[in-house]
This record gives sequence, structure tokens and C-alpha cells, in this order.
Amino acid sequence: MSTALKPKVLFLPAWYPHKYDRMAGLFVQQHAQCILPYADVAVLQIVQQPEVPRHLIESTTENGIFIYRIYLKQVSFPVIGKLINLLNYKWAAKYAFTQVEKKWGTPDLCHVHILTRAGWLAHQLKKTKQIPYVISEHWSRYFPQNAASYQGKTRQKYTRKFVAEASAVYPVSEVLKSAMLTHGLTNSNYHIIPNVVDTNRFVPAGHKTSSKKTRFLSVTCFDEKSKNLTSVLHAAYGLVSSGKRDFHITFVGEGKDKKHIEQKVQELNLSAFCTFTGILEGEALAEIYRQNDVLISNSNYETFCIVLAEAMSCGLSVISTPTGIAAQLVTSENGWLINIDDTDALQKAMLEAITYPKQTDTATQHQLIAHQFSFEAVGKQLMAQYQKVLHS
Repeated sequence: MSTALKPKVLFLPAWYPHKYDRMAGLFVQQHAQCILPYADVAVLQIVQQPEVPRHLIESTTENGIFIYRIYLKQVSFPVIGKLINLLNYKWAAKYAFTQVEKKWGTPDLCHVHILTRAGWLAHQLKKTKQIPYVISEHWSRYFPQNAASYQGKTRQKYTRKFVAEASAVYPVSEVLKSAMLTHGLTNSNYHIIPNVVDTNRFVPAGHKTSSKKTRFLSVTCFDEKSKNLTSVLHAAYGLVSSGKRDFHITFVGEGKDKKHIEQKVQELNLSAFCTFTGILEGEALAEIYRQNDVLISNSNYETFCIVLAEAMSCGLSVISTPTGIAAQLVTSENGWLINIDDTDALQKAMLEAITYPKQTDTATQHQLIAHQFSFEAVGKQLMAQYQKVLHS
């Protein structure tokens, strides 16, 4: 190990914020930041996207984390394009590691985030340099609803290999672990390491402005397949049709199905009951949580559901399907758990939230989230796991 107190940990993420997509991999970035008190951290990332004009190299330090990144223009030719992209990736990954080693040093441990391709270099380094690696998984592709995104015998073969030979595997939730195991992704050391919630930012309102209307909130990526927002609108329509009009829904975010949802609002004559803000980040996102009363998470599936934890950290009650971490957090005291794709149950829960709002102890709820998901809490969990690997 490089030092007794500060091991060198190299992150190998598929997703991490970069110039072409600042939103990608924010949860991975937070994992890197949460272990900074305990370890030296570097990030090696290969970005392959069609919009990259040419091969670019970026070497920088951000918030104490050394980042070496190579941008590769993604080739879109049928069949042969996949092979070219794979070969380019392998070349870039090898070259990037030699540069990281020169500029930052040899890592004691590699931490892969999101399989499969990002696991290739870690597996190579274990064979050639005896550097152990661990894997964090965040992706929903292992769920039955996303079967199309986890196809191909070669992909599945190497995913199983990389998982089996890792020193440990850290899915972000129990439901994701179960989904991975159904695909034969076996390892003797599975351990749940959750995503991070910035509990210093996502805090309850000191004083919440009163309103005659119940303020519902949906923070979403507008992917109808996973988020089932149409059902939210049908539940709202049912309330209005029954004469219940003292509510409002704010939708935060962007995504491929946003126009469809906006059109559905028009079709159902719900414009007076719905607002769209676009993407909000940082303090603006925290403030919109504090301005509202109840978060709605009507997802068909979630690996974690960060917005649920953020909302609860701000003191909101929640209506949620039992996806991601919802089943372990939502109780009769702070919200409503409803069945997946059950519009009637959603409408009933919304009516109860309007008529009999939960009297949530916001300070206690915030501490509950902080205890499990704060930078400090997750950092300590990660470091404890690293120490087990490095001293085994």
C-alpha cells in the first residue's frame, strides 16, 4: 500500500461528469468525493460519443481528485463499428493508465463503476500488476424490464467473469443485487454500498410557506418506461373529475418523453394543475424540494431512487412504489407505499395526502437519511470495505 493511512484508489467509471454530459455519473462523482478524507483518489475515464469531434485528452484536478480522461469519437458503422470502438477503447484505456501511473502513481486498488466495458482494464491490471479491484453497480439493465439492454453472449460472459474475479461487488441496493444474481453474476463478497445524499444541502425548510393547495413534486428523467408518469397524470385527472382541485404537481427534469407528458397534460386539461421547471441542480433543486409537500415516485423500477432520499432529507412525505430503497424507508408515518402501475392506488394516496397530510418529524427524518446516506456515512462504509480487500 502506498501509505498506511491513505491508500491510492483509482476509479474506473463508465459514467462520470464531463464536458459533453455534466449530469452523467454524478452519483459516481459523489462516491469519489466521500472517500477523499480516507484515500487519495484518481479517475480514469474513456468517453466514447458520436459528438466528440476528434480524440481529445484531458488531464485535470477537480476538488482534490486527479482526473485523466480520453474522449473518443464513436464510430457508427454497422457491425464493424462495434469492433473499432472496442479496439479504440482498449488502446485508450491502456495508454491512459500509463499516464495516470506517471502523473499520480500506481493504485493500491481499482474501483470499477458500472459494467461491463469499464471492468476490462481493472481485470487486466489484476492479472499483470496484481492490483485488486472492486465493482460498484448502479445500472438497471439487469431488471427484467430492461432485458434488451443486457444481450449478447460475449457481453454476458465477460460480465460474469469480471464479477466473479472481483475482490468485492457493491450494488447500490438489495433489489439490484437480487437482479444481478438472477443473471449468474456471482461473487462471494457482495455488500450493499448506497448512493450518496448531500445531507448538508438537502435539509428541511426552516419555515415553509403555507398553501391552500397540497404541493406534489416529481423529480424525474422523463422516461415513461421506468417512471410511469402517465399514470400520475391519470390519477390527477381522476381527482379533478371527482371535484378535488386543491393540489398542484411540479415536474422537475428533462428527458426523451417530456413532450409526450406535456401533451398528455393538455389532453387531460390539467394545465392549471401542472408546472414544468426543466432541470434543477444544487441549491435550486434543494429549494424546490423545500417548497413542496409530497414527493411522488411512481416508478416501475429503480436501482436506488436518489430523489426519494433527497426529498425525505428535506422533510417531505412520499408516495412511492416499492422500488429501489423505498421499501426500507417509506412507512405509514412518512408516506404511502403503493403497488407498481396501480393508478387507483396512486389516486387514493394522493387524495389521502390532500385530506390527511402526514405530520412528519422533519428533523428526525433528515437524521435518518444522514445516518445512512450522507458523504460521511457512505465514505466510512466504502473505506471499511477497501480495508478488508487491501488486508486480505
